[in-house]
Amino acid sequence: MKIKSVKATFHDLIVPVPLFERPTIRRQVVFCEVETDNGLVGHGITGGQYLPHGVVPAIERHVGETVMDMDPRDTEAIHEKVWWAHNQRSMTGVVSAALSAIDIACWDIHGKHTGRTVAQLLGGHRDWAAAYVTFGFHQYDREQIVEAAKIQTAKGVTRLKMVVGVHEKGWREDAWRVKAVRDAIGE
Repeated sequence: MKIKSVKATFHDLIVPVPLFERPTIRRQVVFCEVETDNGLVGHGITGGQYLPHGVVPAIERHVGETVMDMDPRDTEAIHEKVWWAHNQRSMTGVVSAALSAIDIACWDIHGKHTGRTVAQLLGGHRDWAAAYVTFGFHQYDREQIVEAAKIQTAKGVTRLKMVVGVHEKGWREDAWRVKAVRDAIGE
């Protein structure tokens, strides 16, 4: 089995976020479709936080060409070839986003080929997995950050990940925000 085509499309999504001045935010994502010579098609997705309009051409003109004629089940070989061809110094950015979408599509193909879910390919499903909600965006003021935490815990969320290190007021503001949330909802 060999990869015969790689396509990508850009999508602009509207996502609801509580307590923002605007009740929704835009999220940009890229969907990827990888087709094999035996007709299997895999689908992948990647976030478009960094240069999202650059990810589609990176997939179609560069990374996709690099993986052409490779076996989509050889994900380690695909990663190695892409990193050496396009991004030897870093694990971030457009190349990383492009590779993520292709990687997910390849796992999708592998699962379809073997008649197994991707979860089974990766060791089996679990009845429970710890998860967290990322919240606490720097756009929230001090009162809103506490309110956002309370909204999540009221829904039963027991793990929260706060965004820190990006507030224009620096680390002292981050420290205040973390303390305020802990005081409001506990540790």
